[in-house]
Amino acid sequence: MKKKIIFPFFIALQFATGVEAQGIWNELHGIHIQQPASEVPHYRNYFCGFSVGGICYSGTGMIDRISGVDYLNDWYGFNSLSNLWEPKTMMPTTGRSRAYAFETNGKGYIGLGYNDPIALSDFWEYNPTSDSWTQKNSFPATSRIGGFSFAINGKGYIGGGADANNQFFNDFWEYDPISNAWSSKATFPDFLSDAVSFSVNQYGFVTCGIDSSFTFRYATYQYDATNDLWNSVADFPVPESPSCAFSLLNYGYVPSDTMLYQYDPVIDSWTLKSATMIPGFDILATSMNGFGYFIYSNGDVFEYDPVIDSVYIKYNSPSNFPRVGGAAIVLGDTAYTGMSKYVISSDQWEMDTNFINTVWLFAIDSFAYANRSFTFQRYDPNTGSWTILQPYPVNYSYAFSLLDKGYIVLGMDTGTSIPNQLWEYDPVADQWNRKADFPGANIYGGGTVFTIKDRSYLAGGYDTLFNVSSQFWEYDPASDLWTAKADIIGPRIGGFGIEYNNKGFFGFGLDDPTGVDYCDLRIYDPVLDTWSSPIAQPLGCRNSVMGFVGTNKLFLGSGKDRYTLGYSDELYDLWSYDENILFAGTNIRSSVMVYPNPASSYLVIGGLNVTDQLQIEILSCTGVKKYEGIIAHDNSTIDLRDFASGIYFVKLSNEKNIIVQKLVIQ
Repeated sequence: MKKKIIFPFFIALQFATGVEAQGIWNELHGIHIQQPASEVPHYRNYFCGFSVGGICYSGTGMIDRISGVDYLNDWYGFNSLSNLWEPKTMMPTTGRSRAYAFETNGKGYIGLGYNDPIALSDFWEYNPTSDSWTQKNSFPATSRIGGFSFAINGKGYIGGGADANNQFFNDFWEYDPISNAWSSKATFPDFLSDAVSFSVNQYGFVTCGIDSSFTFRYATYQYDATNDLWNSVADFPVPESPSCAFSLLNYGYVPSDTMLYQYDPVIDSWTLKSATMIPGFDILATSMNGFGYFIYSNGDVFEYDPVIDSVYIKYNSPSNFPRVGGAAIVLGDTAYTGMSKYVISSDQWEMDTNFINTVWLFAIDSFAYANRSFTFQRYDPNTGSWTILQPYPVNYSYAFSLLDKGYIVLGMDTGTSIPNQLWEYDPVADQWNRKADFPGANIYGGGTVFTIKDRSYLAGGYDTLFNVSSQFWEYDPASDLWTAKADIIGPRIGGFGIEYNNKGFFGFGLDDPTGVDYCDLRIYDPVLDTWSSPIAQPLGCRNSVMGFVGTNKLFLGSGKDRYTLGYSDELYDLWSYDENILFAGTNIRSSVMVYPNPASSYLVIGGLNVTDQLQIEILSCTGVKKYEGIIAHDNSTIDLRDFASGIYFVKLSNEKNIIVQKLVIQ
């Protein structure tokens, strides 16, 4: 089932004209996936998981940013029937990478791992029925990372690995879930880290890995739980350190690059299968319902069918599709961006090979205009046909349409020359006409162009020396004049601007080409030439945002999350913003009232139809939580006598809705 995440926001902006931004943010299908992007695991390394009850569970791991490492404690389940990811309850503990995990008796277990600078020893049980975590007795030996684990006869086994100082271990331990107790078992025959393991019937198997001299190993060992005994068995055919292994139908399976090997414990032999693997640095493998599953760092899921000996895609993550960014062209019910098109009414993405090598420029009437294979062409969505038009007269960096004309402006000429020319395109005559030159600082790229009513605006950008600008210019086609306006808030590149409900929305971007992201989304008032304070929005910090307006809604999403020093991470979410409705959902009525406002000594939350308890939070204007509690009945009163005067935000939430309203305390 498709999940909607709805965010109503009520933020009154301080304009003398009374301009307000108020409405609902609604998360839609992510770019080229059939569910919101927030429900899909974010790219990561060194994650872990297992399968229980027809669900492949995956989580934890790390994201290695230039500014530092993020250790994750999130948790997801992949449903092989619906072919969708499902967000689950996070581990209520420290995030970690290279943890140990196994499943037994219908529950999953995760523990140990690494969170810089220490190795961990805590141990947790996951109950898939209640989607809940319970802490168990910690691992009794030295904390460690990168070992092996498996389950036999309702008990879990953990061994090998190394500590945070690369001291390798060969001790081996049994965990009994019933007694919640650890027992030392027969010592493992080698000192290995990053070995892979699986269990078949009454035996556990460990193979490959790296020894204390950091040499790849290919020895395979069998553990006999009945006799507490390790035995050497057939070596893995290739000396390396594969990232995963699983068991299925009395066989063990270990991938190696594009190859998949099957181990038969009856004849003690490895066999190269015909199935072709997709290589990956980090892969989690598990099995259920007669199939094997491979989960990749980017959220891809592949299924292995042992009957036909084939691996095929089960879930295609959005990272496998061309990235979308910048302003999209909208014709009717469809938005066009790069090789992709988005049908607004059905919330569906499609790839179209008719748009290869296409850079969309602007829309006029019922046609789209684009730079297609370095020629200027018109696209007719009714026939799907292209028409070659008069070539644009100069190289350009920015394009927009205004009223019934198209425009291009600025751009790199030969060498380091940046023409400041503005050209107008007449679609009736198929003719380009030169207009007033741009009078501001020449900006080669990275700027943002958008329109409000009958005017166009150019913001930010950088020159050939990568100097970033905060300039903001207005162009009036009626008078053919450029006018300097109030600078944007902070010099930026890669920002986004668009007109929605006769207002200019502008924000996001970078402070310099190798810098960090802006997190603001502001409204520009062309009458007063003023910028609003940032309005509440769910996209966070990013650059190169994609957006468009259609069906009376604003759509924003995608883009990049910049670390520092030029590194970035692709984003694939999509949100709609609707100012024409105030509330959505079934559990919080549109009659909700937060009063008095301004307030001084108390606050009342009234007009609620509370079918579930509501959580309330009061946040400062900088996002610091000042109060939290539960609303169990209508007309609940909150004591504000300890609050300092200022601007706050009241957040009410349940499982379906989040309502945020601005509050002034005097």
